[in-house]
Amino acid sequence: MSNGIAGALARSWRERVGYLRLRMLLSRHGLGGYLRRGARVDAEVGARLRRAASEAGVTYIALGRLLSVRRDIVPAAIAEELTRLGSDGVPMSWPDVEAVLRDSLGGPVEQVFAAVDRTPLAVSLIGQVHCARLCDGAPVVVKVLRPGVRAQVERDLPVLRRLARRVPGGVDVAERLSASLREELDYTVELANMRAVAAADAGSTAVIPVPYPALSSTNILVMQRLSGTPIGAAGPYLALLDADTRTRAARALLETALRQILIAGVFHANLHPNNVLVDDDGTLGLLDFAAVGRLDEAERRVIADLLAVPDKSDPIAAFGTEGRFPEQVARAFRTLAGVERTLLLLDPSFDFVAAARLGALRGQGENRE
Repeated sequence: MSNGIAGALARSWRERVGYLRLRMLLSRHGLGGYLRRGARVDAEVGARLRRAASEAGVTYIALGRLLSVRRDIVPAAIAEELTRLGSDGVPMSWPDVEAVLRDSLGGPVEQVFAAVDRTPLAVSLIGQVHCARLCDGAPVVVKVLRPGVRAQVERDLPVLRRLARRVPGGVDVAERLSASLREELDYTVELANMRAVAAADAGSTAVIPVPYPALSSTNILVMQRLSGTPIGAAGPYLALLDADTRTRAARALLETALRQILIAGVFHANLHPNNVLVDDDGTLGLLDFAAVGRLDEAERRVIADLLAVPDKSDPIAAFGTEGRFPEQVARAFRTLAGVERTLLLLDPSFDFVAAARLGALRGQGENRE
């Protein structure tokens, strides 16, 4: 038997096993009939789907979170339940982290880092972040990919594609999820995204970390450590800032997002409260560049036109139907929704609609010069 045939058979077997494993999981959660075509789906299955996705692991959690914003595919009650899916993971042990660092660096950790904080700064399903200090004294943070997560995703994706064929619009969702996960599982992509946004938006008042390409790889990402507190966890800290500082920071965040979307055409696509730092003088820092959007000139003009006229700001209506709606334009509007939530934590009185309209009008002028 040739290696090619043997490999194909092995892949087919793994897919069958993965499919059966998922069926058993769904059955345990009372969702055994969910895989049948035409199965009745109502609000009662939402919590069960959320629990099943959590147990199934990173691929299905990511799928649930993606579906939570696709109300054209998922009933609103179920989508609302899926928004509760968490992104936190179980912390890796230090020996596991050290092994990933050693393998990626090609030698002892001490040759590169004078110190690495063994307690993670943040933990996700895909990896975790550690504060560290280089041998030259520079403060950095290190993202470390979770061992085995890439193999788990590659095992699950064929099963996911098989299931997607049963749902209208499911194949498109599966392909988008596959592309997104593969980007997140390769830290060289995030490094390139970080540099692309910094280059396209060189005049930004928000600080973008400087990466260390020579120390980074697919499994680790080393970058400048920024000062500040994530806005999502900064409630008591924000209360100490004066109103002018908070308003200035909120305005700076919106201006940064609009400039990236409307002028640069390369934008941070996940500016939720935990990805934006605020310092004691109101300076902002941006984190996590795994998701970056790119827009051509025509798409930027459409977005500016929609934002400039609030009563016509329904992007789906502008394009006719959800199925004809360009993905990168959709991503831009989802980004602005996240920006609104973030800046309202900075300044609850901030008028997002008026400020976005003014920024869009300016963007129209710059795009047409």
